[in-house]
Amino acid sequence: MRCTLKFAKYPDQAVYIESPIAHFWGLVTNKMRIFRKFISYYNVAYRSGHFPPLFQLLFSRKKIYAYYGFLGDRNFGDELVFEAARNLFAPHLLLPFRRRMPVHLRLLAKIWRARISGLVIGGGTLIGPLWDRPFFMGLVEEEKPIFVHGTGVHKDISCAKDWTRILSGSVYGGVRGPQSVTNLVSLQQVLPIVGDAAFFMFEAKRTSSSRDHSRKILINLGTHSAYNGKENAIRAMREFINFQVRNDFDIVFLPFHEIDVVLGSELQASFPMIKMLDIPETYENALVHFEDAIFAVGERLHFIVMAILATCPFLSLNYAEKHKDLLLSLDLVLAGIVPASVTSTVIHEHFKNKELFDWAALSNRIQLLKSIQKKEADAFISESSLKHDT
Repeated sequence: MRCTLKFAKYPDQAVYIESPIAHFWGLVTNKMRIFRKFISYYNVAYRSGHFPPLFQLLFSRKKIYAYYGFLGDRNFGDELVFEAARNLFAPHLLLPFRRRMPVHLRLLAKIWRARISGLVIGGGTLIGPLWDRPFFMGLVEEEKPIFVHGTGVHKDISCAKDWTRILSGSVYGGVRGPQSVTNLVSLQQVLPIVGDAAFFMFEAKRTSSSRDHSRKILINLGTHSAYNGKENAIRAMREFINFQVRNDFDIVFLPFHEIDVVLGSELQASFPMIKMLDIPETYENALVHFEDAIFAVGERLHFIVMAILATCPFLSLNYAEKHKDLLLSLDLVLAGIVPASVTSTVIHEHFKNKELFDWAALSNRIQLLKSIQKKEADAFISESSLKHDT
């Protein structure tokens, strides 16, 4: 709120005076913004469960591995690959090094780097940019072993020099799929394909009879950025939903991020019968939703990963190259389509042909990739033990 004063002598000039109320309100909103940021930081750093207790870091004989990966944005995909990494390296400890982390752990990680036995590069498409460079490159310069956990590789690697140095030492694990292998060529590096990090959670003998009489179809929409064909994909999804609702199928929207919740609510406004679920917090939370679904169609990469792990027939809306990378790792490229080409007819065809998935062959393939992850992790732990004990 501003007052405008004009003087008769200078009619074309004006003096603006901010009112005390407007000034006070500006201070209040600024304080509220700072407070919200603090609460967000506090929840991620001290209440998320991502960070090991201080007494374990100080007194446990377990190995400590720095973890490089996305966390703390209520993105289930990030949480899933972190959970998989924790399972892979248990009973040892993973210490995520992030901007939003407990202050005492950030200080400890910096001043007591000798306690850190290696670096785990988590799932997600991470090889490209590089954050917290001084800390992570410091570990590399100290020749700590590196484990790459099904990481995706950008086509254009912005920090190519640093990533070349990171991947030139003692490196174990592998990348997500064939496209990631190809993208590493620019760094003159070669790593094996180990599939998505979450493949380590796969249980081949786990079966569910609840799908036998189910009429549940899982759907998902949500991305962090716009892409070519998005409006077309949403239109096709709406037409598919409309058709299946008329045929008495149960449509269930499963969000993996707050962005998805907004899009799901928009769909729900048009189709009130859609059931909206909460964002899962763990692998098991998500798995139960897929185990009794007869079909899944969606955008999020780890929505597709969860469908695969639950042996649920699916169609992937490949809005990014990472989807194709994932599907190629399992010879499943025909189970995805670029959004610009999708129609409701295409989704219907995949729904009708949902029994064509060869789950026995897929299970064998995932088990093989899982075994490679385990073998590589054991070798990584073994080397980190030798270097840490000498």
